Amino acid sequence: MAFIQPCWAIEISAIPLAYIILFISVTLKSPKFIQNNDISYGVYIYAWPIQCVIACFITIYAISINIWAYIILCWVVTAIFAVCSWFLLEKPILSKVRS
Repeated sequence: MAFIQPCWAIEISAIPLAYIILFISVTLKSPKFIQNNDISYGVYIYAWPIQCVIACFITIYAISINIWAYIILCWVVTAIFAVCSWFLLEKPILSKVRS
């Protein structure tokens, strides 16, 4: 009998994976474009509603889609909304507040 069941490998690997991601995020420098244009709040705000809308659209129109295609579609649409939000709303408002 194995000490750790194979089905537990994903759960156990999540802890060191979290530390590895945090280490990489602290040690690597972001490109200048990323440092000057922060779309993270837009991603945070728009991700869940966009996922829900796309899931409803797929369900209503009975579209057969792979889970990876769904993830990529949600990511791309969320990134588009986040970039538009940054350049059309957040950045102009922040520039007026800071000046």
